Amino acid sequence: MKRALASAVLLLWPALVSSGCNVDETHQRCQSDDDCVTGDECYLGFCVAIESRDAATGERRGAAAESDAGARRRRATPTLTGRTPRDDDAGDRVGMGGDVVTTDMCMASDDDAGATEGACCDRAVACYDGPKQTRAVGRCKDGMRACTDGKLGVCEGSVKPRTESCDNQGTDDDCDGMADNVKDRGKECMLPTSAAACGKGALACVDGKKGLQCVPDAPPAEVCNAKDDDCDSKVDETFDLKKDLMNCGACGTRCTNTQACCGGACAARGGGPDGCPECSAAQPCAAGRTCCGGACVDVQASNNHCGACGNACAARQTCCNGACVDTRADEKNCGRCGAACDQGAATTCCAGGCVDITTDRRNCGACGNNCGVVCTCEPNNGQPECRGPLAVCF
Repeated sequence: MKRALASAVLLLWPALVSSGCNVDETHQRCQSDDDCVTGDECYLGFCVAIESRDAATGERRGAAAESDAGARRRRATPTLTGRTPRDDDAGDRVGMGGDVVTTDMCMASDDDAGATEGACCDRAVACYDGPKQTRAVGRCKDGMRACTDGKLGVCEGSVKPRTESCDNQGTDDDCDGMADNVKDRGKECMLPTSAAACGKGALACVDGKKGLQCVPDAPPAEVCNAKDDDCDSKVDETFDLKKDLMNCGACGTRCTNTQACCGGACAARGGGPDGCPECSAAQPCAAGRTCCGGACVDVQASNNHCGACGNACAARQTCCNGACVDTRADEKNCGRCGAACDQGAATTCCAGGCVDITTDRRNCGACGNNCGVVCTCEPNNGQPECRGPLAVCF
C-alpha cells in the first residue's frame, strides 16, 4: 500500500508542479541513480526512497517489483490521475490504464535550452532570442528569464543585432564580428563642383552622425596653368607672377640663375628686395644718384660707373669727382680724392704725398729721384740736383 501511494504521488508530481511550478525542494533533483544518496533512486527527475530489495540479488520483491512495471510505463508516459477522458479535452489523450495526459505539463529545466515559457524553475536563467551565431558578439548580449513562483518568464533585456550605423563608431551593431562595416562606406560620392576637391569624395562616418557623410578628398595641388585646379574659385592663387622665378610674368616663363623676377620681368640681380635691381625707368633713384644696371650709384665716386654708367676706372685708378685719377701722382687728389698739393712749395704729388721736389732728398727734381743718405737736394743753375762732399751720392 505504501509503495502504491508513493507511486501515485510521483505520477501526480508533474501535474502538481505544472499548475504553479512550486517545486518541492525537499527532494533532490537528479538525472540518474548516481546523483542520489544510498537508499534513494532517481525517479521522474527526483531522488526518492527505495522500499525493499532482495538482499542477495538486489531485485525488488513483492509489491515493489510489481510496481516497477507500472513505474516504467508511467516514466514513458507522464499522466495525471483523478481525471476521466472527455470529448472536450482538446489536446489531451488517454494513456495506459485510462489516465489522461495533458499537453501543458510543466517540465523542469536548469537553463533556457529548450525550456518553454512557463517551464518549471528554481532560479532565473540567461536567455538570448536573437540569431544563434550572433550571441555574445559585438553589442549583442544575453537577457534573463525571471523565475517567479516557480515559473520562467519571457526573455527580457537581451540585445539583438541591428543595422550597422555610424552613430556609435567603433561598435559592431549587427554582431557579425566587424565594427562600422556600414553599407556603402568608402564608396565614392560627389559634392557640388564648387566644393573642395572639385566635388570628389568618399562616404564616411563623421562625428557620430547616424548616416554616412560625403567627405571631400584632399584637394589637388594648384598648378600654374591659368586654371582653377583645386576648385576654390581662384586661379593660380599660390603663384606670384611678379616675383616667381619659374613663372615670371606668365606661367612657364623662367629666369636664369643670374636674374631675378622683378615686377613680372626677368632682370639682372641687384641689391634691392628679392634680389631685384634698386631702380628702373619706372623707379628712378634719389637725387644725386644715377640708375646703372638696376642699382642706384654715385657716378662721381663709383670706380665701375665713373662719370657715367659703365665707365670703369683702370687698375690703380680712383674715381674722383667723376674722373678716373691716379691718386699717387695727381696734385688735385694726392693720396685721396680732394687732397690737393697747393700749400707753399710742396706742389708735387709723389707716391700719394705732396712734396717740394726742389729740396726733397728722396724726390729731388722729380718723383723718385733719391739722393741717398750722404747727399742733399740743392739748386744748381736753377735746377734741383743731388750734391755731396765726394761728388758721389749713395
